[in-house]
Amino acid sequence: MNIRAIIHPDPVEPLPVLMADLGFDEVRAVLDPLGQKVFDLIRDANNHAVIRSPSAITFPHLKGSREFREFSNKTFRYVRCHNMFTGDGGDRQGAKNAGLVQVSYDDKGLRCNFDRLDAVYQTFIDAGCIPFVELGFTPPALAMNSRAAHAFKQPDARDALVNFDPREDFDDDPRAIQACPPRSFTVWAELVRQTVLHLQAQFGADKIKDWLFELWNEPDGSAFWAGTVEEYAELYEKTAKTIKSIDPELRIGGPALANRLDFLKRFLAHVVQYKVPIDFISLHVKGGHPARDAHPSTDAIIEKLKGFVKVIGEFPEFADMSSPARVPILLNEADEFLDCVSGIVENPIYTFRETTYYPCFVASLYKKLVEYLRTSAPPWVSIHGAYSDNLHMIDERWPFGGYRCTTTVVPVDRKIVGSNANVVSPFLLSSGKLDVPKHSVRWNVFAHLIDRPGLFSSHPMHPAWNDPFVVIEKPVFHVYGMLQHLGPHEAKVEWIEENAAEATNNFHMIASVSRDTNELVILAWYFSEDPRATCEPVMIGISVPERCAFNGKQLTFSTATTSSLDPSTCKAFDEWRARFEEKAPLDETKVDALLKYNKIERARLDFVPNGYPSVNVVRHGDMIYFEAKLVQDSLQEWVLKYA
Repeated sequence: MNIRAIIHPDPVEPLPVLMADLGFDEVRAVLDPLGQKVFDLIRDANNHAVIRSPSAITFPHLKGSREFREFSNKTFRYVRCHNMFTGDGGDRQGAKNAGLVQVSYDDKGLRCNFDRLDAVYQTFIDAGCIPFVELGFTPPALAMNSRAAHAFKQPDARDALVNFDPREDFDDDPRAIQACPPRSFTVWAELVRQTVLHLQAQFGADKIKDWLFELWNEPDGSAFWAGTVEEYAELYEKTAKTIKSIDPELRIGGPALANRLDFLKRFLAHVVQYKVPIDFISLHVKGGHPARDAHPSTDAIIEKLKGFVKVIGEFPEFADMSSPARVPILLNEADEFLDCVSGIVENPIYTFRETTYYPCFVASLYKKLVEYLRTSAPPWVSIHGAYSDNLHMIDERWPFGGYRCTTTVVPVDRKIVGSNANVVSPFLLSSGKLDVPKHSVRWNVFAHLIDRPGLFSSHPMHPAWNDPFVVIEKPVFHVYGMLQHLGPHEAKVEWIEENAAEATNNFHMIASVSRDTNELVILAWYFSEDPRATCEPVMIGISVPERCAFNGKQLTFSTATTSSLDPSTCKAFDEWRARFEEKAPLDETKVDALLKYNKIERARLDFVPNGYPSVNVVRHGDMIYFEAKLVQDSLQEWVLKYA
């Protein structure tokens, strides 16, 4: 199949920054050498981000709050993680998800140790990211059903209100404790107050105004919240008012719902009735579930979003364009499939997470969200970001396991430690202490904060537990950089008439204008949302003007570069299955063989002024023409420079 397109460089619509944010569960893993290596890769991606102006989209915000910004010069922007206050026992997945802040309560009041939290947030900042502060879950010292919370009197304890019976209602299971509402909402408010004041002192009061605060994760599910809707709404009110009393510019939102429309309606009714400050409405949208769906679906994500939007639209305070209470929506979990802790062993369908299908899906979701905002969303709808909850590390229990992760971990032979710069070499000594290379300054600094036996207790066979290892980016890691390269304004794509129907099927394209750098940036991808489908290769031919106006100046086409994610080069997973899948750690030859895959292929396109069919770029009249062959599940980016 052949497809032809003409790019008209006049800006048509703003292109928002949407797919630039990540999330995960196992927060203590950030301090492990594994987590530090992953954030080294994120830092490198941010360091290689291009100059990109914001899209000129303005976001509604509460009067007195910090305005929302796109931070368009970052490949990875906000990082959201669960379990800030969760106890050492962890959450529904065990001790690997133990929390960051050590919380205790006695007759002298509330005490907090923020050392781990500081180290984790500093790691985010060092990587060029912005912390998204998710306040949760309940620490044992505060949970109604925890014995520790009843060791001392707490002001405004809710025992009688909820008919708590200490003879029957204690529950020592960490999974139950972290989901239980606090015994005293007053003590919880004090925990929030101490946390925010500490963050101001540690990172700067003005700096954290760019951060986002949120209460809880998915309180409409019993795994995270065992209380009622009304209890959550009351706790949110306490939390929001506490934060705003410290600094009105700080932004707080919620409820980070997974499914329940009735929960959203009742929560928003409380917010409106009691005039509770809310700076954003956070929601979760997934593209399907393997128990009922054959493959992920971007349409399913959009339909889920429409259901939430319909409920929000029932409240004029949020749906009236002139309302001072109108705020943006955050899709702070927008993922291809449930769930993050299942992989290929549990269901072979998750194989797509190891292939170039996954970045194609992310690109398609971005395009669908942009189209929704332009064509069918109510005018009051504003989306600040669609986060991918795919930064999981310990959940990735074996190499290329199909888990929702941006990287994979492969153990290597200890004999090659020191001879390969990509090898991370921490392991446990017989004394139980962590042996870390002397040059790894940050790892040594954080070593006293790492409870590795607890971190890896759920998955003792994890490849990073007790062997040197390498971290390999999965293909999906790179799509965020490709999306960041797009200019702040979309350019018009004119499909040649006889190919228009074919062009709208499995072939997708976004063309953009970047006036900061005098460039046209084009991103194209070719895939079917059903990974079982087979698509024949497509030949795409693209024409652009030889001369374009940038900032009032007529400039001439100068150079062209291309970047691609292609199944033929992003094949570390295939190579692993075909040649290296074994229990023995890899030797240096095999490590080098794997590391050369799963990279973006970059090349300069040659331009011959007279034009010959054999060259990459030719002149046709006053147009520049180039073409490329795309196979199924491939992405291609072209950057055309004018000077």
